[in-house]
Amino acid sequence: MLYHFSSRLELLTAVIRYVGHRRIEMFEEAMHALPVVESHKSQYFRARAAEAAWNQLQTPYFWAFTELAIAARTDKELEPIVKLALEAFDAARRGVTDRIFPQESIDISDFSLARDVVRVLSEGVAVQDRFIFDRDHRAAAIKHFLYVLVATTPGADFLKAVGNDRSSEHGQPDGHYRSNAADLPSRDRPAFPS
Repeated sequence: MLYHFSSRLELLTAVIRYVGHRRIEMFEEAMHALPVVESHKSQYFRARAAEAAWNQLQTPYFWAFTELAIAARTDKELEPIVKLALEAFDAARRGVTDRIFPQESIDISDFSLARDVVRVLSEGVAVQDRFIFDRDHRAAAIKHFLYVLVATTPGADFLKAVGNDRSSEHGQPDGHYRSNAADLPSRDRPAFPS
């Protein structure tokens, strides 16, 4: 296949764009398939979005993108391409939910956090899937936890509390408030003080 492209990087760029685009299409198709019923509130839509995200973990598109994203962590040429694809995926996912979900059914104060929790937790479980003992039961328990967290009243209340707490300067258990993503650990600096 490489002979169709001028370089390895051009081939990988095309693959990243294709699988990223396909993941966006799959999410949009799943969300468009939802019946829009006025009585359905945020929890119904959150549960369906979580289910769509979980189902994507079973596709070759997810795995191809994930493998390339992991490779990009140590490939300086690939890293900016994957970063752009991740930004496009996140923006498209946000755009799809904004267009499809009835605005009165979404509590904006915690919906973005719920969307991020779904993505990070479901993808993290897939990538770190090292359950050996009682694998199916444990994976099902985590999936259930995800649904409870984003698609039930207690879960939504918890996410709102987290969002409200994050927007204040106080209330952090250790008294430390991370004001932005630059304060978070990265691959370029130690995660813990030495």
